Amino acid sequence: MEQEKPMKSFTRLLDSAKKVTEHRLEDEMVKHPWRRPFNATAPDAAKPSLKRDFEQGLVYPITEDVSGARKAANLDPMPPTAHKFPEQAEKKREIMKDIGTGKKLAFDPEKRVYKY
Repeated sequence: MEQEKPMKSFTRLLDSAKKVTEHRLEDEMVKHPWRRPFNATAPDAAKPSLKRDFEQGLVYPITEDVSGARKAANLDPMPPTAHKFPEQAEKKREIMKDIGTGKKLAFDPEKRVYKY
């Protein structure tokens, strides 16, 4: 059985699209054109929490209210977090650097600021 030729206009459109494309697509992207890398940036509301997480190893601050509530529940006022184990916070920072979390979120870990 003879294979049908594509429409001439479609072929021209495809050829012009190939010329416009500035970068070479990987085979996976050609096979699955909707699977694109997702460049997530941190929402503005989450930036302070993420910065605190990077600096202190904890997303929320341990305030007097939190300590008081923990005492009232017969718990240690200081939760077993980076405040209690600072070496674990350093390990967490190293892991975050290794996997590129700062780069993905446009966070400069040296200056401890977001790039936008």
